Amino acid sequence: MKYIAVCTPARDMVHTMYSYDLVNMVAYHTINTEDAVSLKISQGTLIANQRAELSLDAMQEGCTHILFIDSDMRFPQDMIGRLIKHDLDIVATNCARRRMPTGPTAQLYKENGERELVWTMPESTGLQEVGSVGMGVMLIKREVFEALAEPWFETPWRHDKRGYIGEDVYFCQKAAAAGFKIWIDHDVSKEIGHIGTFEFKHDHTWVMRDLEKAQKAEDGAHNLC
Repeated sequence: MKYIAVCTPARDMVHTMYSYDLVNMVAYHTINTEDAVSLKISQGTLIANQRAELSLDAMQEGCTHILFIDSDMRFPQDMIGRLIKHDLDIVATNCARRRMPTGPTAQLYKENGERELVWTMPESTGLQEVGSVGMGVMLIKREVFEALAEPWFETPWRHDKRGYIGEDVYFCQKAAAAGFKIWIDHDVSKEIGHIGTFEFKHDHTWVMRDLEKAQKAEDGAHNLC
């Protein structure tokens, strides 16, 4: 039997549809499996602290897996089973950013240090290894936390980019440095919504990708003139 701790960092409130999906997901998984599922929420504004507190609490209770789900996510009721069946140390969904222009949160890192976005397209399917991904929906085995020295989550300053690294990217990079692989499930990703002023899904990222390609082609044509 597995013990999955569903952990949500939140501010003052959670979205209604997140709550609806959460109830359906927990009910579906507990009815259809012998697994135990607990729900944990941390209220605050420092998300790195919240994720650390949630992780420590879940670990102390003896969880086998921690499933982070942010309070502004939409997700299918069978998501726990679909992610856990992969039996991976870290597997996430490639959530769309909730701002315009939107796009995926998963990315690869090239040898020269440049980043390349990983797109979840209509034809995308199965698993893909990535360099980092947002933690809107991420399933992590407890062994990962046991292997990593604290802090697990930080938002360090990058002098070269004059900006902060997100706690999700920090965690992914730290886990990767310790030998853990980061995976995304494209099929589940296509059923994930990220609630902003409207629900950002991969339908929107596909449009932005096509627009970027068209712009690059137009720029290339102008350069040839």
